[in-house]
Amino acid sequence: YGAVFEVLGFLIATAILLLILMLAVDRVRPPLAIAIAIGAPLVIWAVMTKWLLIQLPAGLLAIVTG
Repeated sequence: YGAVFEVLGFLIATAILLLILMLAVDRVRPPLAIAIAIGAPLVIWAVMTKWLLIQLPAGLLAIVTG
């Protein structure tokens, strides 16, 4: 996670980490794991960047968003 955090960015790296952990460690059903792996980082990102004004690495999304 730490090795790819800057390259992939917060959203992608965190979503991948959560998905792997939920599927491999907790044995969460795949549809629920995917929903949480996408939703949780988005909520955390919104709170951190919009409310707390903390910058997080955009990574690959910087290419898409400009």
